Amino acid sequence: HVTLLYPEPRSPELVGVLNLCNNLSRFCIPFFLVSSAILLRPFEFSWQEFRVFMSRKMTRIFVPYLACTLFLWLYYREPLEDLPAHILRGDAAIPYYFAIVLVQLYLLYPLLIRVRDTHLFLPLSFLVSLLSFFTNTGRSCYGIPLCTPFLYFFTFGIRIRNQALNQ
Repeated sequence: HVTLLYPEPRSPELVGVLNLCNNLSRFCIPFFLVSSAILLRPFEFSWQEFRVFMSRKMTRIFVPYLACTLFLWLYYREPLEDLPAHILRGDAAIPYYFAIVLVQLYLLYPLLIRVRDTHLFLPLSFLVSLLSFFTNTGRSCYGIPLCTPFLYFFTFGIRIRNQALNQ
């Protein structure tokens, strides 16, 4: 990570800049989120469709996340009573915080596909993501990582889905 090059403690002003540099220099998370959005099948919203969508996603994404996290947690012999809070914060197994972010984006997906063709869809999501990088409240809430810094990548995938799959 780019941010590991800088010594502790970090000033609050520097954290946002370092986080932005770190995330802009990493290709894997943005590519993963763009491709995840491209591969989602849009659906007409109903609570039944939403339940089916979320149950599939939770089974395919969150259950393996829980299994890997539990394995690593036990491997490192950490106390089990601390595990639930660490799972919600995405820091039980550091590289897996993106699973928490992805679940949030899936929860937003029905709303996002309804507004994907508006002319402000991408600019507003970019603004939300950019502002989230520079504010502590935009990156996490009670230690739980938020999807807002990554919203633009997901919405970009939603917007280009048809072009990406038709070529």
